[in-house]
Amino acid sequence: MAVGEKKLRVRQIRSSIDVNKRHKKTLEALGLGR
Repeated sequence: MAVGEKKLRVRQIRSSIDVNKRHKKTLEALGLGR
């Protein structure tokens, strides 16, 4: 049980990090576009 919870937590953290990176890229693209 604990191992499964850890894996889920790691997956959530990684996905959130990926989203943050994408958001940064889009923000930078918008900033450059202006």
